[in-house]
Amino acid sequence: MDAGSKGILCSAALPFLGALVGAKQFSLGYTKAKEDCPDAKAQQIKYAFVTYAMIGVCVLYGCLAGFVMRSSLQKDPSVIRGNVCLSAGVLNGVTCFAVAIGLGMFGSAAVECGSRQPRLFVAFVLISIYIEAFALYALIITLTANGAAEYMHANLSEGLALPFASVDMLANLGGLLGTVFCGRAIMEVGVERSSIKPLVPVVFNGVTGIYGLISAILDITLPVQGDDSVAGLLYVLSSVCLTYYGCRGVRATASDDGAFVAMILRLIASQSVGLLGLILSLLTHSTKDLQTVTTPLALVSFSIYHGPVYTISAFLVSSLFVLALLLSFRMRPPGLEAPLLAA
Repeated sequence: MDAGSKGILCSAALPFLGALVGAKQFSLGYTKAKEDCPDAKAQQIKYAFVTYAMIGVCVLYGCLAGFVMRSSLQKDPSVIRGNVCLSAGVLNGVTCFAVAIGLGMFGSAAVECGSRQPRLFVAFVLISIYIEAFALYALIITLTANGAAEYMHANLSEGLALPFASVDMLANLGGLLGTVFCGRAIMEVGVERSSIKPLVPVVFNGVTGIYGLISAILDITLPVQGDDSVAGLLYVLSSVCLTYYGCRGVRATASDDGAFVAMILRLIASQSVGLLGLILSLLTHSTKDLQTVTTPLALVSFSIYHGPVYTISAFLVSSLFVLALLLSFRMRPPGLEAPLLAA
């Protein structure tokens, strides 16, 4: 099996597997909700319809990307774009696989909480859309990369296939992690107190996915100009911090309105790590000397050498990065427990 066929298979098959796991995850919560709240059947059906529909969309994205890539390869067999299809297929397949599972995990918690508090349905739909957006980002990159390769008759070398997919994949997986876990926390606290404020961490995690989308768009000018995997790792680090402070902040805000400002400050500091990754990616693509910009420390030295604009950017971003570290070590969120769900 050649590289192009492997990419098409990943794009089409992995979302199906993710859909099976996600549907199973949701069914566990749905069954428990029916046992605990038998009178909320209409509400539970609405949650099931939205969750299964969005999981089905992930499968549709995978099949659509696979169909487009196969049509592109068959259109002009004289031009080999197998490594581009491999990279794009892995990106789309893995992301849709993870999103389908994430929808099932989030929906499982949401249907249990929503059975007790009908007002949570709007928040459930909004968070589900944010989760689904990561699959859409991957589909956009997949179709755009395939179209660019077809237009320019270009291909990737074997060593650059996975690095090309890594930056957007890591950003999507990191943002998905934060959105799912923060969404579950929002559902839990919403049983006792419904508010729009807890949705803020979900928005911050969505921004991480946009960072990855921008970095991947920069990489689509084939042949690939550099390896953005370092930026992708910074996106994951940012998402881990956003998940930690987001979950604890959501629960703190439920009992103390004053904790909202502290949560916002921690989220901004955590997001600055992702911003550092984006700036690193932008500078990587703005120079021909690509190997000098591989770490935050190298970013500072590179920027000082190349002029005042880069120097100011490096200073601001590095300051935010240091601030994030200080806040991570010095700010201690109060010990909180998830509120018990009333039977």
